[in-house]
Amino acid sequence: MLFRTVLLAAITAFALLYWQMVCDVTGVNEPWDAADFLSKWYPFALAASAVSGFWLRLWGWSAGLIIIFAQLPVMLLNSGSGPLLVVGLILLVGFAFPASLISAAAGQIATLVAPTNKEAK
Repeated sequence: MLFRTVLLAAITAFALLYWQMVCDVTGVNEPWDAADFLSKWYPFALAASAVSGFWLRLWGWSAGLIIIFAQLPVMLLNSGSGPLLVVGLILLVGFAFPASLISAAAGQIATLVAPTNKEAK
């Protein structure tokens, strides 16, 4: 349990730093405003979701949600809240759905490849 908590904290820290780095490198306030978001930054986030989901195993589904929803505090820090916040949340849900599916699948693969005693029961 402690390992999972530390891993979730590490994934959260990575995601926050990653999305802030995307904003800094591309010069935008919100990560999805980057010109190459769908071709470069989002696919990398999906890959990070898969790797994180593999590490989290049965909790793998949460990695995709954490990584994608980490854009929200970055967005709030960079541009504050405004009338389009609800639209941004809906957009995040749309981006988080595939990420959570990918991370959940990676977690299931991890349990099939090398099940622990707890997962084998």
